Amino acid sequence: MTEPDFLRLPRLEQWALLEAATGRPRTFFLREGTGGLSPAESGLVDRWARQRSQGQPLAYLLGFREFYGYRFWVNPAVLIPRAETELLVEHGLAVCGPDARLLDLGTGSGCIAISIIKAAAAQGKRIAAWATDQSAGALATAKNNACWHGVSVQWALGDWFEALGSAQVGLDQQQTLTDRPAEALRFDLIVSNPPYIAAADPHLQEGDLRFEPAEALSGIRKTQDGLGETARIISQAPNWLRPGGSLLLEHGWNQQTAVAALCKKAGFSEAIGLRDLTGTPRAVHARL
Repeated sequence: MTEPDFLRLPRLEQWALLEAATGRPRTFFLREGTGGLSPAESGLVDRWARQRSQGQPLAYLLGFREFYGYRFWVNPAVLIPRAETELLVEHGLAVCGPDARLLDLGTGSGCIAISIIKAAAAQGKRIAAWATDQSAGALATAKNNACWHGVSVQWALGDWFEALGSAQVGLDQQQTLTDRPAEALRFDLIVSNPPYIAAADPHLQEGDLRFEPAEALSGIRKTQDGLGETARIISQAPNWLRPGGSLLLEHGWNQQTAVAALCKKAGFSEAIGLRDLTGTPRAVHARL
C-alpha cells in the first residue's frame, strides 16, 4: 500500500477504508497493523485513499452512509445524508399518529421516509408512505434502500407534487390515481429536504458539495436566495394535506424567518422554527 495518501487522511477515515476493503474490524488493524493486506485489498485502499485525498466524498467511495442509526446506500445521484437532517425524522415521528400517511418530496436516497417508517414501526405505528423525486437515478437508489430495509413505499418520478399525477402511484397495490382522483390522496405529514443553497453560494465549490448533484443542492430553477423550490412546495402543500396536517421542511441556517413567513402566507395556522443539535436554525414545522 502506498503510504503518503493514506497517512494524510484522518485516522477515522483510514479505519473506514480498511474496514470496507477487508471486512475486518478496526480492532484487528490496531492489533496487527496493515502489513497483512492482500494485494487486492492494498490496491483498493490505495485507490480510495488517492481519490479521497483529491476530495472525493468518503460516502461515495464506500457506497454508504449511516443515518439515524441505519445504513443507506449512496452514490453521486443522491445527496449524502447528514446528521442535521435527522431532525426531520425526530419531529416526523412525533407528528405521525398510529396510522398516518407520509409524503417525502425529493426523497434522494430515501433516508428520511425509510427512517420514519422503521422508527415508527418500532413504536407500534404503521406509516403508509409515498415518495417522489425528479431524478430517476435517485429514485432507483431510494428503491434499493427500501428493499434493503424491508419497507414499503410508493414511488413517483417527477417534479414535487406533479409526480403524484403519475399512473405509477396508487392508493394501494391494485388502484392507481387514474382510478381515483389525485384529490383523494392527502397526507398527515409532508416532509422534504429541498434544494435551498443559493446558486452563487461559494460553499458549492467546497468540500463534498463539489461532487454532489447540483440540482439537489440548488434546484432545477436556481434562485439568488435559494428558496425557489421551497416556495413552490409551500404554496402547493395545503392542497395535499389533511385538515390539521403538517409540513416539515429543512432549510439553510439563515432562511428560517423567510420560510416561516412563506408558510403563513400559504395559509398555515402556525410555523414553528426548529434547531438542530448544534443550535443552528435548521427546519420549520408548519401546521394547517
